[in-house]
Amino acid sequence: HLSGSHISARRTLAIRRFSRRRKTPIIVAAAAAILMIGLGALWVVTRKTQAEVVDTQSGRIRQLLEPSEICLKAALELRRSGDIPGMNKHAAVLESVCRDMIARFPKIAEPHCHWGRMLRAQMKYDMAFQQQERALAKNAGFAEARYERGLLLIRQYDHHLNKLRMRWDRSQADFAQGVRGRVPVKQPSDLALEDATAADLKKRAAADFEGSDLTIARAFRVMLTSKTSDAVPLFEQAHRETPD
Repeated sequence: HLSGSHISARRTLAIRRFSRRRKTPIIVAAAAAILMIGLGALWVVTRKTQAEVVDTQSGRIRQLLEPSEICLKAALELRRSGDIPGMNKHAAVLESVCRDMIARFPKIAEPHCHWGRMLRAQMKYDMAFQQQERALAKNAGFAEARYERGLLLIRQYDHHLNKLRMRWDRSQADFAQGVRGRVPVKQPSDLALEDATAADLKKRAAADFEGSDLTIARAFRVMLTSKTSDAVPLFEQAHRETPD
């Protein structure tokens, strides 16, 4: 009987140990599940809080952008009416507003775009281009800045093309002086086709107008990628939509 009791005690101890071993993974799993649920809830709350912060910031930024938009619109109206001094006064205010916005919200593109638009109206084209480049460095898909940069690239293209034409005319005049009785050759219509700089400017401008919902942007793209005559109906439609 003693030996039987001894064997029984061993079995009881083994069963208890096995029971504890089985309970330990269950407890750990339950704790892990509770932790995961807690982390999930925290993630949801955090995401919600972040979204609320972003919404609040976006709303505040939109409010702060309103003065620059109003000032820009007023300045452009004065330019259309021929009041250049009045436009320049608004331009100075706009510059101040945009500088303040850039300092306070360095990641947003709108102040650069508004400032650049104003600089283009003032015919400060190089400075305007720099501002649109900065806007697009912060938001590559910003349609308004792409449109503005596209217009400035067209101007650069036209300026470069004029230089090519002047160079051609000068070369023909010089050659005609050296050869008695020689008539200068008529300037070819495709003068820019073989020029790498002209081709690059044209390509970049067309890319900036690509995908725009604006009729005028579509007109410029067609003009750059096809014949000017093909773009005329679009330019006429754009004028009907926005006579200014």
